[in-house]
Amino acid sequence: MAASPRQRQIAADALRVGHTQAEAARRAHLKSVSTIKRWLNEPAFQALLTGSPDIRPGPPPRLVRSRRARDRCQSLVGEAA
Repeated sequence: MAASPRQRQIAADALRVGHTQAEAARRAHLKSVSTIKRWLNEPAFQALLTGSPDIRPGPPPRLVRSRRARDRCQSLVGEAA
């Protein structure tokens, strides 16, 4: 079975923060480290490693829309500090 784009992203995130190839394979639920080694030779995977983890395809994360909800979130953050 082919690896999903999500598995590639998880592996790239793990490698980017300094985990070993074996740990990246475990985190991405891959069968072997050889998959990671093969991906490291692919330009698309190399781009995942060097790209920003904040820039992702798809819609942006949901933002708080109402002022009341935003104020509530800010008050919760203030209580935790």
